[in-house]
Amino acid sequence: MRAVVAGGGLAGLSAAWGLRRAGIDTLVLESGALPGGSASGFRDRNYTFDLVPQSLAARDPEVARLAEAWCGRPLLRGRRLVRILLEGKLYRHPPDGRDLLGSRGPAVAAGMLAGRLQLRLGRGGETADYATFMTARFGAPLYERFLGPIVEKIAGLPASEIGSEVARATLSSGGWIGQACRRALGKPEPEEEHLYPEEGFPALAEGLSRALERAGVEVLARHRVIALSGSGCRLDEVLAEGPRGPVRVRADLVVSTLPIGALLDAMPLDETADARDAARQLRTRSLVVVHLGIRRDRLTENNEILVPDPAVRFHRLSETVNYAPRMAPRGATGLSLEIACDRHDAVWNEEDGAQVRHAIDDLCSLGFLRSTGEVEAGWVRRVPEAIPVITLAHAGLRERIDRSLAPFTNLKRCGREGGLSAGDPVSRIRQGLGIVVNASEASRAA
Repeated sequence: MRAVVAGGGLAGLSAAWGLRRAGIDTLVLESGALPGGSASGFRDRNYTFDLVPQSLAARDPEVARLAEAWCGRPLLRGRRLVRILLEGKLYRHPPDGRDLLGSRGPAVAAGMLAGRLQLRLGRGGETADYATFMTARFGAPLYERFLGPIVEKIAGLPASEIGSEVARATLSSGGWIGQACRRALGKPEPEEEHLYPEEGFPALAEGLSRALERAGVEVLARHRVIALSGSGCRLDEVLAEGPRGPVRVRADLVVSTLPIGALLDAMPLDETADARDAARQLRTRSLVVVHLGIRRDRLTENNEILVPDPAVRFHRLSETVNYAPRMAPRGATGLSLEIACDRHDAVWNEEDGAQVRHAIDDLCSLGFLRSTGEVEAGWVRRVPEAIPVITLAHAGLRERIDRSLAPFTNLKRCGREGGLSAGDPVSRIRQGLGIVVNASEASRAA
């Protein structure tokens, strides 16, 4: 049996790992210069940056063991500290009881308690949209102050048009009261504990690529999948465009982590017409990420700071040395500022120098930088279709796509883009590893 994995991000590489361990001959085709996808990054001037800052939640011991084996050394373990910046003050995210102190505390507390009462009475717990769900859970004051504005800034849509799936995915288990009690006792939530490679998150994909090479899996970079062909609903050949021209590969099993639009462009036209129509209605957002090298030991103690203020261009600020100290030179730190935008809009098309200047101006106005002189270098990276936007129509569109592709029994999809679902790195690795469970089914269907 021969498997071809289209896409060399974490999900695709993990799928190749699982398939090869099961004794299946496997090839990975990756369109980028290096595998990793959104888990890649770069190194320059002794700084290391993730393309998009992320970490491994320490909730899956098997994934943790595999990640350490792939990296060849223990991962750093720590607490993932996330804050929301509002009116010059940093709040915990998700909020807990200590955030109810201050001038607005009574109003926020009353709203949250009213929300809890609504949930107990069965109102708002299973609502379809993000705005109603979060208002019911946390109350109007808290929602209006930052839970609504931050998601609208990222999605580029009113919160009433965003599905409640987004809310459920971003909330820790146990509710805000349980979180407050655990935090007061110094017991972090499982989601707060995270693992991170000492050499930066790109080391995970790099280590997995080396492990695949040792196991006999070929990873072809700069090979873009352009066509999947076969007989009826059975795919048996993958056509890719590489640096030396077209490459045709026989396949008994095709695993796709490609964006759904790219996958459907490569599929037989007649059999996927409804899926194509549904895919055109899906919404995604792209990212411009400004990375800065700062001549200061550390700006904050936090991994991430969310900024809902629409007057500030970026929505998330991450500090590299709070993930791993070796990601910046001695006496320096790295910042990554994520800006959600639409591909080819004015923000996306703005030239790199202007992007860096805007980022520095925002950091100075917010008080994170003392002066522009603290910035010694800047880099800009653009990530198309980086954020799936889960609208109210998303579930129905996803169902149409799944139904249209279901007859292709030897096609499996996984990953954030291939699976049409938001997910953290652990979820993407787990999805990839799970492909091997279905491989025998595809083989029997041959």
